[in-house]
Amino acid sequence: MSKAFGEQTPTLGEDAVSWQTWSDGAGAIPNVTINPDWGKLSLQMAGAEGRSAVYDLGSAATRKFTLTENRYGTGSGVGLLQIRGDTVAFIQDDDIVDWETYTAPVSHAWRYVQVRETTFVYYYVDATLGDDAHPGTRAEPWQTIAKVNGETFLPGDHVLFKRGETWREQLNIPSSGSAGLPITFSAYGSGDLPRIYGSTQISTWSDEGSNIWWADCATDPGNLWFVNTNGVIVWGTKEALKASLDTEYEWWFDDPNNRVYVYAASDPDSRYTSIEKPTRNYCVYCSNKDYITVSYLDCQFSGITDEDGYGAIWVHGSDYPIIEYCKVHHTGYIVSNSGSGIYTLNDNGLIVRYNTCYFCGRRGIVVAMYNAGYTSDNILIEHNTVYNNYHAGIDLFRSNVAGSFDGAIVRYNHVYNDSDFGQGGVLTASHGILLEGPTAASSYRLTNAKVYYNLVHHMYQDQGIIVAYKVDGVEIYNNTVYGIFTGSTGGQGISIGGTGLLVSNIIIKNNIVVDQFSPLYVPESSDVIACDNNCWYRSAGGTAVYTRVNGTAYHFNDQAAYQAATGWDTNGKWEDPVFVDAGALDFHLQTTSPCKNTGVDVGLSLDYDGITVPQGAAPDMGAYEYH
Repeated sequence: MSKAFGEQTPTLGEDAVSWQTWSDGAGAIPNVTINPDWGKLSLQMAGAEGRSAVYDLGSAATRKFTLTENRYGTGSGVGLLQIRGDTVAFIQDDDIVDWETYTAPVSHAWRYVQVRETTFVYYYVDATLGDDAHPGTRAEPWQTIAKVNGETFLPGDHVLFKRGETWREQLNIPSSGSAGLPITFSAYGSGDLPRIYGSTQISTWSDEGSNIWWADCATDPGNLWFVNTNGVIVWGTKEALKASLDTEYEWWFDDPNNRVYVYAASDPDSRYTSIEKPTRNYCVYCSNKDYITVSYLDCQFSGITDEDGYGAIWVHGSDYPIIEYCKVHHTGYIVSNSGSGIYTLNDNGLIVRYNTCYFCGRRGIVVAMYNAGYTSDNILIEHNTVYNNYHAGIDLFRSNVAGSFDGAIVRYNHVYNDSDFGQGGVLTASHGILLEGPTAASSYRLTNAKVYYNLVHHMYQDQGIIVAYKVDGVEIYNNTVYGIFTGSTGGQGISIGGTGLLVSNIIIKNNIVVDQFSPLYVPESSDVIACDNNCWYRSAGGTAVYTRVNGTAYHFNDQAAYQAATGWDTNGKWEDPVFVDAGALDFHLQTTSPCKNTGVDVGLSLDYDGITVPQGAAPDMGAYEYH
């Protein structure tokens, strides 16, 4: 309903759930003071051209907001929108406490203001200044995760943890959201992401001499993480004997006396920010809760069992969960390859994006269809940075139970190992991106997945992209796979199936794979229905294997034989793709690259950098479009 020009104060009983409009119809915008009787507002400014911007304004029932449109203009003019409020959350990591100015596009003239009631609430948690007896507002926040776990939230609610704070608790998601109104667990304030530890600090160290220190510890911690004062975390190396302690970050557990020993040049209590031992398997635990968003959290130091199946962020049996912008690291057991960063299973409509996952005992990101009665369909894994994990970077797998795992997309991810890989004294074979169905005899399959525009490099003893065991219908497009980790004696760039593994309907196009032991490895060519416009290359030349198909190895001068035997890559390249600087990990194409304009249209419109495809007469090969 339209209101008269000037200051307005809508009330709860006056058309509160519908849009309320203030406008003089001529383009001038009034000053509007909103002092609602409800807790939350959505504010919409709509322009003359019909465009709109929607902002959520978080407030307590008596909070007052002032909206001022203080300049109207078209042509050379600009429209300025100012909003002020002490709990306004415009973006996930920024609470507005002072005036914020938003400049409209030159041609965009604001025409009217609309407000309406929404029912969701923002709750705030501050580990230092909070109190669980508080109402959970920004001015009076809660303190503990235990308080959050005990509450019931409504669709659209936000639970925000203060940046720079640390909790040694497990967040158990207590409620479900609804379509369009997820319940969000995220961050507020400035500084480092809020940290959720799955650990307990070991402290009060005693000096035994010769740089050997001990502290009481009731049980074998399994892992120790050393947090240096510069923020660098080092995974400790467990020794079998106390006498073996002679290097920093080594440790030993004295079982009869319940003590842990470390080697350190000075008192560990002051030498390190902390030494952490795991005491929980999870940092964030979500089971059978739908429409949940977890974002901007730093989860670390979890994993008390040396078994697979848990992760620092663990989501099970949920529809439409989103995990985004989180850091997940230093979790699990590297010796036994257990514990993952983000572990999801039996979820539908899952989105995992813009996360950084590293130093996880088994996988950085795992998506599983594992239990009967569930499905794992329409999964999206994108824009994640995943490195130095001890089995796989990104792993999609299903078990031998009824239910579908269909339509997954893995795109725009960066998966790699760097020189720090091997912390904890362990080097284990690590895949980049893995898709697999049941390993046992089964009629069930992982089906209709797409893997495109990913960057994978320096895997150790294993594959960059691997499709194994009972997978049907995978499209592998425009990935760049490069190099092997120092010391590797094996590994393939793209590996498809194997004898009796029942892989089928695989399409491989527009990929660049360089300097793997075999850039392409296909034991049974019948697994692949199309393979073309790829670049396979080994800089060593000579006897170096470029591809291996049906047990036959093809070398630098065997391209014609490979094409004749397989019918593949009639438009492929068998030469240096000419990267900008592979040694510096810049895998963009130079202007002289033979991979420019030599790909084929596979229906994709953006490359790894978000550049429109194609830039030339045809798409390029690899993850980067030359521009």
